[in-house]
Amino acid sequence: MLNFFYDGTRTLHEMGFGSDFLDLGRGEEDRARETGAKARRPMNRPHQWTLLATLCGLAASILGCDQMSQLEEPKGPPNFLVIVVDTLRADRLQFAGYEAGKSPRFDALKEESVWFENAYATSSWTLPSTASLFTSKSVSSHRVSSWGSRLGPEQATVVDVLKEAGYRTGMWTANRVVAGRRGFTARFDHAELVVHPDFAGTAPLTEVAFGSGQALADRALVWLGGIADEEDPAPFFAYLHFMEPHGPYLCAPDANPDCPGRAHALNSKLVDLDWELSSKEEQLLDELYDADVSRMDRALEKLIEGVSAEGLMDNTWIVVVSDHGEMLGKDGMYGHGRTLYEDMVHVPLLVRSPTGSPGVIDTPVSLTDVAPTILDIAGLDIPTEFMGRSLRVAFKGGEVESRPIVSELLQVGALPDPRQKHFVSVRQGDQKFLMGTDGAVHRFDLSSDGDEEYAFEAPRDEFFKLLEAAGFEFDYAGYASPEFSAPTPRMRENLKALGYIR
Repeated sequence: MLNFFYDGTRTLHEMGFGSDFLDLGRGEEDRARETGAKARRPMNRPHQWTLLATLCGLAASILGCDQMSQLEEPKGPPNFLVIVVDTLRADRLQFAGYEAGKSPRFDALKEESVWFENAYATSSWTLPSTASLFTSKSVSSHRVSSWGSRLGPEQATVVDVLKEAGYRTGMWTANRVVAGRRGFTARFDHAELVVHPDFAGTAPLTEVAFGSGQALADRALVWLGGIADEEDPAPFFAYLHFMEPHGPYLCAPDANPDCPGRAHALNSKLVDLDWELSSKEEQLLDELYDADVSRMDRALEKLIEGVSAEGLMDNTWIVVVSDHGEMLGKDGMYGHGRTLYEDMVHVPLLVRSPTGSPGVIDTPVSLTDVAPTILDIAGLDIPTEFMGRSLRVAFKGGEVESRPIVSELLQVGALPDPRQKHFVSVRQGDQKFLMGTDGAVHRFDLSSDGDEEYAFEAPRDEFFKLLEAAGFEFDYAGYASPEFSAPTPRMRENLKALGYIR
């Protein structure tokens, strides 16, 4: 069975956790065992690169060494490092204009990357948004939208296509929502759930709720280092899902001694949906969120320095993105998964090519565009069922075509959440349309009202035309009462530990 490492020495099974914790069904358990066996065998490079190498060898024999030295020697298929930073808002990084931000490693990466400054998540919580990242489908298409949902094996993902082409695949997550039987882990040759050393069941609202970014980076670097040591390694696709700055919010290392107690009290209030925060609590929340972003920044630094030390940067594309943002007091709301405001769906997206060429793209793009971009860069066919488009043109100095960008929030539980405010948002250019759970549609002009303070009533016909242009067939009843799968008792405990449910 696929091993999920605890602290680098023991698996969760050895700690006494059963399959109900991992939530691996029997079918996926068998598949996981098979993929684990494949991971121990050398894998071939994609066929097109093998053919290219053969042709280059023939060219060398015909042209002679002098002439061949003037031809560019192929480096082989590119590697991909996809870094998902859970709950990171687009506006809380220093390079995005946040003066209080402490994100030097993010800022340095931005200087070597193409920055898509108007990137959007497909939803406002982890499971549906991450499913869209993998499948290049909208939430209403893949339907991985409720607490008990899973990504079925019948749905094509970027991981499946890369594995078929000979890529070695690895996954490390500190978020249990995408681990176990949710349909992600069994797709990888190697997968690890990174937990805190003191985790034992439902965690209190402290740092033991999830594995740290530093630990996650360490575990991934062990795997990457093994690849770097091979004489002729297969190309790799590595997916890392960090939890900082997801709640529970933690104090900065240099915080006052009374901070942990105050932070625990604040985290408890937020999980209990007690949103009547005092001005001091609001200030503390901002400080804790920024401290978590800084903690993630240091983990990113460790990871990139490690990849560089292994000599892997020259042929590796790095993608840094978030699955959603966080409400930090707008309209008196906190957390995530209930609205589709900019605070929730506007996410950072940085893509660094091996040459480190920078650029800025202001055309709105979606998380559904990431998977097709990766496959296009790898020279592989994009599945016809993918809804996103390749952004490769952005790395050649071209313009990204503008089109409607959609985010969705389907009902996540068996009963409607009375605090959920939105079903669908559509952005076209600077205009954003929001449909509320009451069916009303409002429009915001983001060019002059980026904080969405002034809502204008919008014709429903105009809203539906935009959805149709984006390839959507809107079903109001489907948003209000989707197919629902109840979470297992162990899933509920995991969701409680992360503050998703009470």
